[in-house]
Amino acid sequence: RYHDYRAFLNDWIKYRKNTEAKFSLRNLAKKSNVAVGYLSMILSGERKMLHETLNKIAKPLGLGNSEKSYLELLRIVADSKSGIAKHEALERLQRFRTYREVNSKEIEVYRYLTHWYYVAIREMTTLDDFQADPKWIQKKLRNKVALNEVEAALKFLFENGYLERTPEGKVIAAEKELLCLGGVYQLALTQFHREMLELALASQDNSTVEERDITGYTLAIPQNKIGELKKMCF
Repeated sequence: RYHDYRAFLNDWIKYRKNTEAKFSLRNLAKKSNVAVGYLSMILSGERKMLHETLNKIAKPLGLGNSEKSYLELLRIVADSKSGIAKHEALERLQRFRTYREVNSKEIEVYRYLTHWYYVAIREMTTLDDFQADPKWIQKKLRNKVALNEVEAALKFLFENGYLERTPEGKVIAAEKELLCLGGVYQLALTQFHREMLELALASQDNSTVEERDITGYTLAIPQNKIGELKKMCF
């Protein structure tokens, strides 16, 4: 049910302390052959937990193989420097039944943002001649998307309230708030930006100059002014 491995560790250690007189962070560190100061810094967020450290503390903490695997995936999502590794870990987390049940909204938003054409199809409803027909949509999309994937996208968008039909039968983009926790949302948004940048790069080869407009500016910004700049832009 957890998203943050530190939150779980802090809760679990607190529970063990309250239910077992001899349990302490110092004893855990001793049994795990890990410095108690290092463990404290992990729990407070000052240090990242290494894979090797998790292996050392798992058994003294009383974690089974499934719990240990789950915690390792949370660790990768939180601390890995590789975006690919983070996404692979999140995909594996979604195989846990309890995670799917408890985090259905996060999984929904993750799926929506990590498939660029889901967003594109939703925005296509503003076209005067829009048709909620997979073959029509497939022809309109410049970048190739398989017909079964377009069909799956349409089904998802209707079932989850991203698209709706008016009493007149017209398909429109529904008002929809993306409900997702910070870490998962940031990961999904990062993937969306990556796909958009890849499409922009490809457009230089598969679009004419008249069909695209990619402009940019380079300027120096003092680090202490970045926060102010973000407020101006967003």
